[in-house]
Amino acid sequence: MNNQVPEYFVALVKQYANLANNQQSLRAVTNISDSLHRCLDDKSRRWFFYIAPDYLSVRGKMFLTSLKSKNRTYQHSILMDRLRLQQNLTDDTEVENLLSAYLKAVAIVVGPKNTKKLQSALPAEITTKITQ
Repeated sequence: MNNQVPEYFVALVKQYANLANNQQSLRAVTNISDSLHRCLDDKSRRWFFYIAPDYLSVRGKMFLTSLKSKNRTYQHSILMDRLRLQQNLTDDTEVENLLSAYLKAVAIVVGPKNTKKLQSALPAEITTKITQ
């Protein structure tokens, strides 16, 4: 996925998250996409990656993908913990800022009509990040 993310999307995340360089932004985009893919419940995950640009979807085959998804409900704390570990962060505010920047960038790229569809598909803890 790293080679396929366009520079304008990386720049949007960099701007909204106030990151120092494009490498940090690309790493955040990759980690957030992976974490959302693993932590969202099945319905939300399908809708999010259907509406979001193709370059954000996780390309690699996940372990045991043929089994039914075990995420029946979304747990925001698990997503935050996963992102904190992947990004080597210690503060919850930094993690929230990265997630918010990623979601704002997705909202800009997909446009207002699809942003409303995206907000209706995602859990409430995440949709508040888009409008902030």
